[in-house]
Amino acid sequence: MQHAYIQKYKLTKILVAVCLLLILSTIYGLFWGASRDKKSIHAEAGFLDLSTLDFSADNAVYLGGEWAFYYNKFIDPVGSKDSPDGFIKVPKLWNSFLYEGKSIGAHAYGSYRLGVKLGHSQDILGLKLPSMSSCYRLYINGKLIHQSGVPGTSRESETPEWKPDVAFFAPHSAHLDIVVHVSNFHYAKGGMWGNILFGSKEGIVKYRDISLMRSFLLFGILSITALFMLSLSLIEKNFPCLYLGLFCLACALREITVREVAIWNILGHIHHSLLAKLEYITMPLITLFYIMFIYNLYKREFSKKVYTGISLIMVVLTLFTLLTEPNIFSSYLWVYQMVVLMAFIYSAFIIARAFIKKNPSSGIILAGIVIMLLAIVNDILYVEKINTNYGAAHAYTIAFSIFLMTQIYTVFFNIWDNYKRAGQAARSQLMLMQSQIKPHFLFNILNTIQAFIDENPRKSKRLINVLANYLRSNFKYNFNPDVSLIPLKEELEIIKHYVYMSNTRFDDRIELELDVDRRCLEHKIPAFIIQPLVENSIKHGLIKGKLRIVVSAKLSPDDLIINVKDDGVGMSRIQLYNLFENKTENRHDLAEGGIGLENVRMRMRVLYNRDIEIYSQKGRGTRVSLIIPSDNSRKLKGVAKY
Repeated sequence: MQHAYIQKYKLTKILVAVCLLLILSTIYGLFWGASRDKKSIHAEAGFLDLSTLDFSADNAVYLGGEWAFYYNKFIDPVGSKDSPDGFIKVPKLWNSFLYEGKSIGAHAYGSYRLGVKLGHSQDILGLKLPSMSSCYRLYINGKLIHQSGVPGTSRESETPEWKPDVAFFAPHSAHLDIVVHVSNFHYAKGGMWGNILFGSKEGIVKYRDISLMRSFLLFGILSITALFMLSLSLIEKNFPCLYLGLFCLACALREITVREVAIWNILGHIHHSLLAKLEYITMPLITLFYIMFIYNLYKREFSKKVYTGISLIMVVLTLFTLLTEPNIFSSYLWVYQMVVLMAFIYSAFIIARAFIKKNPSSGIILAGIVIMLLAIVNDILYVEKINTNYGAAHAYTIAFSIFLMTQIYTVFFNIWDNYKRAGQAARSQLMLMQSQIKPHFLFNILNTIQAFIDENPRKSKRLINVLANYLRSNFKYNFNPDVSLIPLKEELEIIKHYVYMSNTRFDDRIELELDVDRRCLEHKIPAFIIQPLVENSIKHGLIKGKLRIVVSAKLSPDDLIINVKDDGVGMSRIQLYNLFENKTENRHDLAEGGIGLENVRMRMRVLYNRDIEIYSQKGRGTRVSLIIPSDNSRKLKGVAKY
């Protein structure tokens, strides 16, 4: 039955993985359809020859390359004969454009111009226009085709607006003179920083619809995931789920404030300053919630000083964004980028170290983070226009999706495992309660007491006192669900009582030695977690002669290490293997001899997600080791939680 359960568990795990991969492939398909590069034809010296292209189909091309640039001039869109001040690459920021040997910087205004040669008889054509910093007017052959905001020659005369849009026109000649007036006095980066997509009306509409569909799909996935995680955090009172939910909300906000800026379709209108704040604030918030999530999963590996430092920096950046104008906080974009990058690199290092230590679930989390880290680097390169591939601009959102898929996968099976462990805990507690006071053990002790009443009344009296103390401990700890942890020194007293009673039956052939660091005595451990190991040593190790049992305890930086060692008959490798694989024929006997190794293993797995260690040699004895976290109160409190 257990084998069938394991097979069913594995099958379900595979099915969930396949479903998540299908969802991911669907998202990727939408991204690929919306973001793959169009035909690469670059303008040279302000001219682009498209005469060989047929725009009757739904194809399109980016109007990238060298545009003529007129610094601090809004040229006449109707056949201006002015000479350009140079040629500037599009898409690119104009900050570094040289005019009279000096960079013009961010705050300026000017005109872009591109001549386009078309083929014969074109139908209605379209433009998919990105946002420009910070506003623009676009003319074709002297006619105003589209405007976003109000370009001006000063901060006072300018009305900034970031709004990607589409525009359509009917070409009346084979030559197009495209003029774009752009101004920027409200942001730290200026110019045509995005590519204009040019093509048939059907192609432009299709591309725009797929792009918006992608943004809303991801916004929906991130929002639903956030709702699920936040609900789970309330039900389970679980901080990692809370922070992951907030992380998803911040990612969802970022998705609708960049690239397609889908928030325009939700609110109808959004002020430039508010939009800039929303976009920038997502960077520190995403990083803050992400770091809080990782820290709560890997507290033992994550430096608290580093965690506190990163968190404070992100809070400061958030307040800085809220309290200053876009012109100011955008000047420090590199600070946002570097801090975000360092935070993700450090977390990847921490999880890689946890993966090396074989920490559960760390492998799949590490894979998601590495993918996301690569996407963040790519996004920084795109924002700085080092990489101008528009399709690459979508990579970080795909990476967020992959990361969330890994988390959903991990959360799903943590919940599954928690329910299984909760069932094991209930069964373990029942076995513990049912097996501690065994009739035959009690009858043997009572018979021994009866035999000593006449022969040795003093020993009989002491044996009664020891039995009473032992029974009191059983009733106090095993039958009280509110008592789960006891000081080590109380467990040692229980062991002493048990060995004393056993010695009265075995003619004092059992020697108990306690080698315990005094610092360990107050350390809390699960009640009756060591006594069954001593009981098992006596039951299966004492055949003839004497038996020496050594119980030792010491502290390491992170753990309490407890060993129970005997010099009894020991076990062969085959017996040890069968014991761990639950194939031993003496499982029932082990359960009867205390709660047995099986129950101790179950309790360690349920409480600490750890197994016991057994070293044994035939004829030379056995050593059983328990490794209990030093912060076991916190670990125990977190049982059955993700």
